Amino acid sequence: MIHYTSDGIFDASVENIWKYMSGHEHKHAAFKSYKAVQTSGNQVTIEAEIYNPDMTTQKATIKHTMNSPKGFETTIDGGPMDGARFSHAYTQMGDKAKVEIEGDFRPITGMQEEDQRKMLDTFFTTAFNEDNVNLQKMQHGSSTSFLSSLVNRFIRRN
Repeated sequence: MIHYTSDGIFDASVENIWKYMSGHEHKHAAFKSYKAVQTSGNQVTIEAEIYNPDMTTQKATIKHTMNSPKGFETTIDGGPMDGARFSHAYTQMGDKAKVEIEGDFRPITGMQEEDQRKMLDTFFTTAFNEDNVNLQKMQHGSSTSFLSSLVNRFIRRN
């Protein structure tokens, strides 16, 4: 297994991160599709299609065990990260939040460990940057969801 760790600072509170993660704005370019298919207690099961570097896709089942507000644990069955087990932990830091990622990933056949670490770092860094941009949009009321656009139109009219 390849052990991976990373961290970053979100320009948002832990509370807003949880609101964002449970909404329709939580999307990532690495996923062609990402749909919650089951919830039970604090567990959410996702069926996803994940892009490969050549833009083909592989299907995966992602299970999140939510431990709000502390973080969540993820396991992935299928796809390019088959067998992955990792966690996200959040710490409030004033008006920002630190996220720490730690987990284990199966080696990819034919790929050097250093290249796989770079791939993981690119994946998580891209997801972090997408989340940070979307969190800023959410906090500043520029959400693109249908419901948000209806609410914004209603507010502008009245």
